Amino acid sequence: MKMPDIFSLKPKTAADNNAAGVMAWSMSQSPVIRNVTLAGRPAGGNLNEVARDFLVRSTALDPDRYMTMITLAFIHAQLGEYSAARQACNQCIVLRPDDCLSYCIRAETNLAQAADTGDKLKKASLLHAALVDAEKARDVSPATYYVHWYRGRALREMGQTSEAVAAFVEAIRLEKQAVQDSTRVLNKHFEAVQETREYARELVRADPDNADFWSLLATAALSLGRYDEAADAASRVLAIRPNDSAALAIRGAAALRGGNVASARDDFQAALDRDGENYAAAAGLAHTLQQLRHFPSALEAYARASSLAKTDWQVAEMDVGRCATLMQIGDFAAAADALRTALARDPSCNVDAVRQMAAKPRAQPVRNIIDGRRDGLKFGDSSSARRARVLPLLNGGFELGLSAYWGQPEIGTPIWYCRSNCRSTAEVSRSEPHSGEMSLHIRHASPAAEGAFAETSQSFPATAGARYHISLWAKANGLAVNGVYLVVGESIQVPHVNLPAGTYDWQQVAGEFTAESNEIRLRILSRDVGEVWLGDLRVELVEQ
Repeated sequence: MKMPDIFSLKPKTAADNNAAGVMAWSMSQSPVIRNVTLAGRPAGGNLNEVARDFLVRSTALDPDRYMTMITLAFIHAQLGEYSAARQACNQCIVLRPDDCLSYCIRAETNLAQAADTGDKLKKASLLHAALVDAEKARDVSPATYYVHWYRGRALREMGQTSEAVAAFVEAIRLEKQAVQDSTRVLNKHFEAVQETREYARELVRADPDNADFWSLLATAALSLGRYDEAADAASRVLAIRPNDSAALAIRGAAALRGGNVASARDDFQAALDRDGENYAAAAGLAHTLQQLRHFPSALEAYARASSLAKTDWQVAEMDVGRCATLMQIGDFAAAADALRTALARDPSCNVDAVRQMAAKPRAQPVRNIIDGRRDGLKFGDSSSARRARVLPLLNGGFELGLSAYWGQPEIGTPIWYCRSNCRSTAEVSRSEPHSGEMSLHIRHASPAAEGAFAETSQSFPATAGARYHISLWAKANGLAVNGVYLVVGESIQVPHVNLPAGTYDWQQVAGEFTAESNEIRLRILSRDVGEVWLGDLRVELVEQ
């Protein structure tokens, strides 16, 4: 079943317009997908413009959708529509005044316009506005790495080099190591660190006696995994400033990567002696002590580093280190607790350090956590779940085609899955729409039989224990009793919404269910003869 042409979609709801807009923008970011999508179309087709138009319609239908509005702001800025981008950012700030992202995107907009203008006074004004927004973002969320990128960029363009260098160093220190990932359409952190390394190389060529410039080069090189370059740059810093704690920590990290554990320990300890608040030095010393098998000292060092951490990922990194150390001394129950704590802090944390050790027979508690990690990453736990009034069921009107969000292609089944050779088809139809331009048309030719049915489904987050109302519109022609119905979960014996039998025009049908977990799977099943058209499927919280 082919995905509908993105240029011909005409979704009606805010959610579906948002989904189509994000889809179009995602296509625009990949050269391969963009070229395939635009092949055969007249020159000048612009997927960003398509995405913008979908998102404009979405915000018109629901102006309080923050993520739709912030995405629209970003796309406006990419298209050079700077006034519209700022207006969208302003609305985002009204919706979430304490969210740093809105200020960052407005800063990005002003930086882009400043680069485009030839008017010196206007450029200076735009750069000043960008810096004000970046500093507001930093004040709102000082431990968020990207706010420092925006501040550094504004300062660099304003010629305030020393302050820009300090901002770039902070941005790199607050984020995980920059890794090139070819599977990602966007890898902005890696690209930003690469750009910063080149900037630092230009600075040290112009002024080789400036320790701050060498420090920026050492920080960027270490993040990029260029350990020899990082060590050399750190040594240049130390030749100028022998007591520089950050340079000692960077040289120690490079030595540890190179297998020189004793030298690494000495540098980390020296860094801490000069600056007891240096997280990188404390973390490095903990890793070093663990490698030296000084396990009690390593556990103390991990605890100290954790107390100095500024971000959740740093705390999680130390918890993973504790987990590895505890497994090495045979305390697998405590190790499992440490890993559980790490994943609660940062679900994306790197567990490679403990994965191999978890293969030991006694490490079953840790292995269970690692094996179950994929499920745990999906939607979080009930302690943090917010009871959304309308659940994020996507493409409930089928305006995006059946292949958008429906089915389970990840497990290798067709989007409309016919079991036990039942004869059934499902496709989107323009001939019998309800409120939009499409509906889902199901035709079932085989009579009911044990285990023979066809289905499609969609999984989305909910709140365990909450009561929900399902509604949809249906039209039927010769539908058998229990011919088509909806269920939530794995059991198909008790329908949550059962379509009436017979022949009838559009009517609304509904039902209720209680969510048993924080992720639910809504299934549309066809079991007996007849044909139906479905549209406007919606799941809402039952008001208590």
